[in-house]
Amino acid sequence: AIPLKTEEQTPVSGLTLTEMNELVNIICEKRADDDESPSDNPFYNTGETFFNMECDTGINALYVMAIFTAESGFGENMCRGNNAGGITNSKGGYKSFNTIDDCILYTGDLLSRYRDKYNLETIEEIGSRYCPVNPEWPDEVSEFVELYSDYV
Repeated sequence: AIPLKTEEQTPVSGLTLTEMNELVNIICEKRADDDESPSDNPFYNTGETFFNMECDTGINALYVMAIFTAESGFGENMCRGNNAGGITNSKGGYKSFNTIDDCILYTGDLLSRYRDKYNLETIEEIGSRYCPVNPEWPDEVSEFVELYSDYV
């Protein structure tokens, strides 16, 4: 099983910073259409941010990448303002981020708060809070995690 979290301040996925960036760029390449460059994807070369988020929060970056894929096609269809995770604000609209890096860091922090405040440990438990309107969300996210783990 692929761990969602770790107690240590180390990368949960076990990937180095270089491997994390390579994974992000591979995902961008595989998701690019024939007429698109992978570097057009807002996530291209954001591996360092995913790596740092993982080390700071103890949340596996593969899960965050998978959530972004389930919610926005890994940045292809963001709801607004660099929001690749479909994250809502307190008014029921969508939260806006200045940069895609801000979205990555916020999402890791959000998932760590779900873990620490609500004791939600698994993707199924997190799905009940993150995306309660879609009961298939945990399965979708888990499928992307498995796919992305095959890339490394």
